[in-house]
Amino acid sequence: MRTRLFSQTIDEHVSGSAQPQLPIRDIRKMIIPNPPKEKINTFINEASSLYKKIFNNESQIRTLEKLRYTLLPKLMSGEVRVAV
Repeated sequence: MRTRLFSQTIDEHVSGSAQPQLPIRDIRKMIIPNPPKEKINTFINEASSLYKKIFNNESQIRTLEKLRYTLLPKLMSGEVRVAV
């Protein structure tokens, strides 16, 4: 969708000058190339591993935030000490 061809296709179907529009009837007329299934499957495989990493990172962030909110008051009050 970031290709020059796609941008040109959109520009050809946009109407209106003050408020550009792309009505559904015009979207239906557009010819949008579909990549081969092999490329789609390759993308899905690569993207799914990245999304798993993102999910794991977000889970770790939530765990660390909870730990921070638990430990910070104890550290500030002196209830817990850190060995240096």
